[in-house]
Amino acid sequence: KRASSRIPVGTRHPATRSVVSPPSELVSPSPAERRTLFSPSPASRGQEYRKGPDISPRPLLPPTEHTTMSALSGATARAAGPAVHRTIAAIRGALAAASSPPSTVGFVPTMGALHEGHLGLVRAAHAENDLVVASVFVNPTQFAPGDDFDVYPRNLEEDVRLLGSAGADMVFAPDDEEMYPPSRPSHTFVELDGFDDTSEGASRPGHFRGVATIVTKLFNIIRPTAAYFGSKDVAQCVLIRNVVRDLDMSVRVRVCDTVREADGLAMSSRNLRLTPPGRAAAPCVYRALSAVREAFGAAGAGTRGAVPAGDLA
Repeated sequence: KRASSRIPVGTRHPATRSVVSPPSELVSPSPAERRTLFSPSPASRGQEYRKGPDISPRPLLPPTEHTTMSALSGATARAAGPAVHRTIAAIRGALAAASSPPSTVGFVPTMGALHEGHLGLVRAAHAENDLVVASVFVNPTQFAPGDDFDVYPRNLEEDVRLLGSAGADMVFAPDDEEMYPPSRPSHTFVELDGFDDTSEGASRPGHFRGVATIVTKLFNIIRPTAAYFGSKDVAQCVLIRNVVRDLDMSVRVRVCDTVREADGLAMSSRNLRLTPPGRAAAPCVYRALSAVREAFGAAGAGTRGAVPAGDLA
């Protein structure tokens, strides 16, 4: 029997923060150079990074040999690429053994299959913290029966390369058994009231409980100063803010703007699974919502009522 810790949920909407600009030339800085080198220059703002099924990404840093942070100084470890740790004990040991204990740790949790949206979060964390940890873990407890857990894109080697190019110092990449040991007779889950009553919760039973649980576990393992999420997953951002608030966690939740493809489609790991007709049709949702926003704005601030369909053509 699984124990469940219930947490009351509020209805506050998270305030989004400024968009992360695409990268300028990537380097491996010392801690003192971090904020200077990883702050985008004015010339780099507004550039578009396009990545989709038929578009190759811009060249990034080449693959490098990975090594443990405890064996190298901070500068050498960055030059060799991010250290990859597969167990809870290993990542905790690496954080404790860092040659210069960091005053701030930025954390970017991911499920891999990385795109520019993820990398923008890593750059934001790198600009604002002394050390950056990213996780790559496809969390089974947030997938409902019939979801795409078994076919979710996985490519750890490429993910590590991309994370290193964006400025991550360490990568935590556990397997299912590490995070949910089968030898344990029961597991504790974090469950929030109200989220399963939303349309997304009703269509994905157990999803929000799984998200709340894995984020709580990762926060307890990494103990970050700040954690970085994209506003594309708005319900998830609300959930995480509430978990942090209700469990009195000392983690600052940073929500960054959605990064989009050139045609407006929000970047997502699951975009790789779209069929060509589906990929061509997907941006129409964003275009329709943008048209409504523009038409409503043109009608004047504070205006209430219907927007003629002809104005959206």
